[in-house]
Amino acid sequence: MLQCSNAIHDYITACILQRPFIFHPSELIYFGTEYDIPPLLGCRFTRLCKIPLIKIKKCHCLLMRSEVFATYIQVKTCLDKHCCMVAGEPPEMQHSNDCQDLVACSEDWRAIWWNGMGWLLLDARNPHSYDDALERFKSL
Repeated sequence: MLQCSNAIHDYITACILQRPFIFHPSELIYFGTEYDIPPLLGCRFTRLCKIPLIKIKKCHCLLMRSEVFATYIQVKTCLDKHCCMVAGEPPEMQHSNDCQDLVACSEDWRAIWWNGMGWLLLDARNPHSYDDALERFKSL
């Protein structure tokens, strides 16, 4: 680990925090752990979790410590599982007072949800975040 004065350390930290998108999240996590810069860890880990596992290269894995990478795998697995559950389970629908067939209406809602949100959330070629998928679903 390089030694530098607190002023230089603070200046470098401020420069990195002003333009964090220049760096890959794994690089920021490395800087945060290697040079004891806690502000780089939390939100950068969140940003890392938004990246599909398949797009994490070996060089990025090597930058992160094994504990961080293992935690990333666990969190990403849980998030992906939750995304599948959300895609398959539509929210409860409120029927209008003049709804003639509650069962058919509910079945239609499940089909619309699955064909809309399920497709948007689980499309491996073009995955969407929940917020983006919900916005696109509303515009269908």
